[in-house]
Amino acid sequence: LGAGQDVGTPLGAIVRLDVSGGTVRVPADNPFVGRLDAAPEIVAFGLRNPWRLHVDPPTGTIWIADVGQGDVEEINRIGWEDLPGANLGWALREGDAAFDGPEPRDHVAPVHTYRHGPGCSVTGGVVVRDPALPDLAGGYVFADLCDGTLRVLRPDAAGALVAAPLDVAGDRVVGFATDADGRVVVLDLAGRVLRLTR
Repeated sequence: LGAGQDVGTPLGAIVRLDVSGGTVRVPADNPFVGRLDAAPEIVAFGLRNPWRLHVDPPTGTIWIADVGQGDVEEINRIGWEDLPGANLGWALREGDAAFDGPEPRDHVAPVHTYRHGPGCSVTGGVVVRDPALPDLAGGYVFADLCDGTLRVLRPDAAGALVAAPLDVAGDRVVGFATDADGRVVVLDLAGRVLRLTR
Protein backbone atom coordinates (compact mmCIF):
# COMPACT_ATOMS: atom_id res chain seq x y z
CA LEU A 1 0.00 0.00 0.00
CA GLY A 2 3.00 2.31 0.23
CA ALA A 3 1.98 3.22 3.79
CA GLY A 4 5.52 3.18 5.16
CA GLN A 5 6.50 6.36 3.33
CA ASP A 6 3.04 7.97 3.51
CA VAL A 7 2.77 10.23 6.55
CA GLY A 8 -0.92 10.66 5.78
CA THR A 9 -1.68 7.31 7.44
CA PRO A 10 -0.59 5.91 10.80
CA LEU A 11 -0.01 2.51 9.13
CA GLY A 12 3.71 1.79 9.11
CA ALA A 13 4.36 4.50 11.67
CA ILE A 14 4.93 5.03 15.37
CA VAL A 15 2.28 7.24 16.92
CA ARG A 16 2.57 9.38 20.03
CA LEU A 17 -0.48 10.39 22.06
CA ASP A 18 -0.97 12.17 25.36
CA VAL A 19 -3.34 10.10 27.49
CA SER A 20 -2.97 12.04 30.73
CA GLY A 21 -6.01 13.58 32.36
CA GLY A 22 -8.46 10.98 31.10
CA THR A 23 -8.51 12.21 27.50
CA VAL A 24 -6.53 11.36 24.38
CA ARG A 25 -4.75 14.26 22.70
CA VAL A 26 -2.10 14.68 20.03
CA PRO A 27 0.95 16.38 21.60
CA ALA A 28 1.51 19.83 20.11
CA ASP A 29 5.21 19.07 19.54
CA ASN A 30 4.64 15.97 17.36
CA PRO A 31 6.62 16.56 14.14
CA PHE A 32 3.67 16.49 11.72
CA VAL A 33 1.22 18.64 13.66
CA GLY A 34 -0.12 21.36 11.39
CA ARG A 35 0.67 19.59 8.11
CA LEU A 36 -2.51 19.08 6.07
CA ASP A 37 -1.05 16.04 4.28
CA ALA A 38 -0.01 14.24 7.48
CA ALA A 39 -1.56 12.37 10.40
CA PRO A 40 -0.63 14.52 13.40
CA GLU A 41 -0.27 11.55 15.77
CA ILE A 42 2.73 10.18 13.81
CA VAL A 43 6.11 10.66 15.46
CA ALA A 44 8.20 8.39 13.14
CA PHE A 45 7.51 6.44 9.95
CA GLY A 46 9.01 3.97 7.46
CA LEU A 47 8.15 0.70 9.22
CA ARG A 48 6.67 -2.44 7.73
CA ASN A 49 5.57 -4.61 10.66
CA PRO A 50 7.23 -3.59 13.93
CA TRP A 51 7.05 -6.63 16.16
CA ARG A 52 7.88 -5.29 19.59
CA LEU A 53 9.19 -1.93 20.65
CA HIS A 54 11.28 -1.51 23.79
CA VAL A 55 12.33 1.63 25.62
CA ASP A 56 15.47 1.16 27.73
CA PRO A 57 14.65 3.24 30.84
CA PRO A 58 18.21 4.20 31.89
CA THR A 59 19.12 5.56 28.45
CA GLY A 60 15.75 6.42 26.88
CA THR A 61 16.90 4.55 23.78
CA ILE A 62 14.13 2.99 21.71
CA TRP A 63 14.65 -0.44 20.11
CA ILE A 64 12.31 -1.49 17.28
CA ALA A 65 12.31 -4.90 15.61
CA ASP A 66 10.75 -4.69 12.15
CA VAL A 67 9.67 -7.83 10.29
CA GLY A 68 10.84 -7.90 6.67
CA GLN A 69 8.81 -8.58 3.55
CA GLY A 70 10.54 -11.72 2.35
CA ASP A 71 14.30 -11.64 2.84
CA VAL A 72 15.70 -9.28 5.49
CA GLU A 73 14.84 -8.77 9.17
CA GLU A 74 15.95 -5.61 10.95
CA ILE A 75 16.51 -4.09 14.36
CA ASN A 76 16.50 -0.33 14.80
CA ARG A 77 17.89 1.68 17.70
CA ILE A 78 17.12 5.36 18.05
CA GLY A 79 17.37 7.94 20.80
CA TRP A 80 14.21 9.67 21.94
CA GLU A 81 15.60 13.01 20.77
CA ASP A 82 16.09 11.60 17.25
CA LEU A 83 12.71 9.87 16.98
CA PRO A 84 10.49 12.81 15.92
CA GLY A 85 10.24 12.73 12.13
CA ALA A 86 12.60 9.74 11.74
CA ASN A 87 12.27 7.78 8.48
CA LEU A 88 13.15 4.12 9.07
CA GLY A 89 13.10 3.34 5.36
CA TRP A 90 10.32 0.88 4.47
CA ALA A 91 9.26 0.30 1.64
CA LEU A 92 12.22 1.87 -0.10
CA ARG A 93 14.51 -0.30 2.02
CA GLU A 94 14.11 -3.77 3.50
CA GLY A 95 16.65 -3.77 6.28
CA ASP A 96 19.97 -2.87 4.66
CA ALA A 97 18.85 -3.77 1.12
CA ALA A 98 17.11 -1.82 -1.63
CA PHE A 99 13.46 -2.79 -2.00
CA ASP A 100 11.13 -0.40 -3.85
CA GLY A 101 13.09 2.64 -4.92
CA PRO A 102 16.12 4.67 -3.94
CA GLU A 103 17.19 5.04 -0.34
CA PRO A 104 15.53 8.10 1.21
CA ARG A 105 18.03 10.85 1.99
CA ASP A 106 16.80 11.04 5.60
CA HIS A 107 16.90 7.27 6.17
CA VAL A 108 17.73 6.12 9.70
CA ALA A 109 19.44 2.80 8.95
CA PRO A 110 18.95 -0.28 11.13
CA VAL A 111 21.70 -1.23 13.56
CA HIS A 112 21.36 -4.95 12.80
CA THR A 113 19.96 -7.01 9.94
CA TYR A 114 19.95 -10.67 9.01
CA ARG A 115 18.78 -12.73 6.06
CA HIS A 116 16.13 -15.46 6.19
CA GLY A 117 17.13 -19.07 6.76
CA PRO A 118 16.71 -20.46 9.34
CA GLY A 119 15.08 -17.29 10.72
CA CYS A 120 12.01 -15.76 9.07
CA SER A 121 10.42 -13.19 11.40
CA VAL A 122 12.25 -11.14 14.03
CA THR A 123 10.80 -10.95 17.54
CA GLY A 124 11.95 -7.81 19.29
CA GLY A 125 13.31 -8.09 22.78
CA VAL A 126 14.60 -6.02 25.68
CA VAL A 127 17.82 -4.51 26.97
CA VAL A 128 19.14 -6.65 29.82
CA ARG A 129 19.32 -4.81 33.15
CA ASP A 130 19.05 -7.91 35.39
CA PRO A 131 21.68 -7.75 38.18
CA ALA A 132 21.85 -11.58 38.07
CA LEU A 133 23.03 -11.46 34.42
CA PRO A 134 26.03 -9.09 34.57
CA ASP A 135 27.68 -10.60 31.48
CA LEU A 136 24.63 -9.57 29.40
CA ALA A 137 24.20 -6.11 30.98
CA GLY A 138 23.27 -3.51 28.38
CA GLY A 139 22.87 -6.10 25.63
CA TYR A 140 19.67 -6.29 23.59
CA VAL A 141 18.20 -9.82 23.71
CA PHE A 142 15.94 -10.84 20.82
CA ALA A 143 14.84 -13.93 18.88
CA ASP A 144 13.21 -15.09 15.67
CA LEU A 145 9.82 -16.81 15.43
CA CYS A 146 11.06 -19.57 13.13
CA ASP A 147 14.52 -20.10 14.62
CA GLY A 148 13.80 -19.73 18.36
CA THR A 149 17.41 -19.13 19.41
CA LEU A 150 17.83 -16.20 21.76
CA ARG A 151 20.58 -13.79 20.70
CA VAL A 152 22.22 -10.81 22.33
CA LEU A 153 23.16 -7.74 20.33
CA ARG A 154 26.00 -5.72 21.84
CA PRO A 155 29.18 -3.86 20.85
CA ASP A 156 32.31 -5.81 19.99
CA ALA A 157 35.85 -4.59 20.79
CA ALA A 158 35.70 -2.16 17.86
CA GLY A 159 32.31 -0.78 18.93
CA ALA A 160 30.27 -2.46 16.16
CA LEU A 161 27.00 -4.09 17.23
CA VAL A 162 27.25 -7.86 16.79
CA ALA A 163 24.61 -10.53 17.51
CA ALA A 164 25.77 -13.64 19.33
CA PRO A 165 23.60 -16.68 20.07
CA LEU A 166 22.87 -17.60 23.66
CA ASP A 167 22.75 -21.26 24.65
CA VAL A 168 18.96 -21.23 24.99
CA ALA A 169 15.99 -21.30 22.64
CA GLY A 170 12.22 -21.03 22.85
CA ASP A 171 9.47 -22.70 20.86
CA ARG A 172 8.42 -19.92 18.44
CA VAL A 173 9.29 -16.93 20.63
CA VAL A 174 6.71 -14.13 20.24
CA GLY A 175 7.57 -11.69 23.00
CA PHE A 176 9.86 -10.47 25.75
CA ALA A 177 9.28 -8.45 28.88
CA THR A 178 10.98 -7.50 32.12
CA ASP A 179 9.53 -7.97 35.57
CA ALA A 180 9.66 -5.47 38.45
CA ASP A 181 13.20 -6.62 39.31
CA GLY A 182 14.49 -6.24 35.75
CA ARG A 183 14.54 -9.97 35.05
CA VAL A 184 14.03 -10.94 31.40
CA VAL A 185 10.85 -12.87 30.63
CA VAL A 186 10.39 -14.80 27.37
CA LEU A 187 6.99 -15.71 25.87
CA ASP A 188 6.57 -18.47 23.28
CA LEU A 189 3.74 -20.08 21.34
CA ALA A 190 4.04 -23.24 23.39
CA GLY A 191 2.19 -21.18 26.02
CA ARG A 192 5.21 -20.83 28.28
CA VAL A 193 6.36 -17.81 30.28
CA LEU A 194 10.09 -18.33 30.85
CA ARG A 195 12.71 -16.37 32.75
CA LEU A 196 16.20 -15.94 31.36
CA THR A 197 18.86 -17.18 33.79
CA ARG A 198 22.52 -18.18 33.62
